[in-house]
Amino acid sequence: MIKLSNVGFKKLKHYLSASLLTTIAGIITFPILTRILSKADYGTYSLIQGAQLIYEAILKCGGQLSVLRFYPEMMKGDSVTKNLYLTNALILPLFFSFLISILFVIGIVLYSLFVEPQFLFILVILSAQASILMSYFHSLMQASGRSKLDAIADILKKYLYLAMVIPIVIYFMSSFWGVYWSICISSLITSVFIVYVNKDFFNGVQVTFNIDYIKKFLLYSFPLFLTEISAISMSYVDRFVMAALDIPMGEIGLYAIGMGLANVFFMLIWKTIQPLVFPVINDIHDNGDLIGAIKQLSEAANIFVLLSISILVGVYLNCSDFLILLSGNDKVGAALFFFLGLLVLLT
Repeated sequence: MIKLSNVGFKKLKHYLSASLLTTIAGIITFPILTRILSKADYGTYSLIQGAQLIYEAILKCGGQLSVLRFYPEMMKGDSVTKNLYLTNALILPLFFSFLISILFVIGIVLYSLFVEPQFLFILVILSAQASILMSYFHSLMQASGRSKLDAIADILKKYLYLAMVIPIVIYFMSSFWGVYWSICISSLITSVFIVYVNKDFFNGVQVTFNIDYIKKFLLYSFPLFLTEISAISMSYVDRFVMAALDIPMGEIGLYAIGMGLANVFFMLIWKTIQPLVFPVINDIHDNGDLIGAIKQLSEAANIFVLLSISILVGVYLNCSDFLILLSGNDKVGAALFFFLGLLVLLT
């Protein structure tokens, strides 16, 4: 059986602290948003959030994964190799994404001046661009062994957002745009922090464009980008289809609330079990005991299945009451989507 003593308290604390702290922030935020926002507002927020994630994924094109993959190989080379890596894997992709975002902002401004005021969509573009920047630097920190800084940045973003979303939505703008004000501000502050703590990486770097290196990074990242965009599309395309079919935004909101809560539950389970299990399996594997690692992984899978069945039964029996407690009587219709979403994720 898997024993916590095999992990070691320090290692366990390291693995659990950041993942659980960020997940708990999501659990706290969820009932706040579902109680403050109307069903229609939550539906609109879900659609815009999905569009933002797709926008981010397209502009990144998996480039953040190339930063992580090629760091050990490239940073062990001479200064020329390091320049080529930092320029073509990090600086140029970020410059390209900034350029596209600036063009979108200009388009929004022109549209607002001549057709209809839509300046608030600039918040979505700024939030997306900050998120793109953070994803590249998260990969850089993970690759360079600065996972603690990576965790601090993640926690900073989640709790800044949590601290801002309540007063902004209650006192400033009680709609999904109030949520986006808090997302944008917390993302921009965190991105400034991340750039600041990584500024030493760019001392003496000379921008050196090289098409061969860009091809090398893209050949690695593009298949992973297809996987990422497929996963995002699977999570959000159904809501776009519902909107295209003129299903009322309130009904889309109920669907989004149920599926969102299912995802929060799943991530809590996964981020609790994964740090308890995989450090043990990795230690066993690193010691050359492949059969032992497979056995431990099998035991972990059995635990996960039993836990999943217990949770699904508990949710099925108390689904409606739980949704009323979290989101209010008007959103009890999300209970069905909560249960079905959790069923799909856990199986």
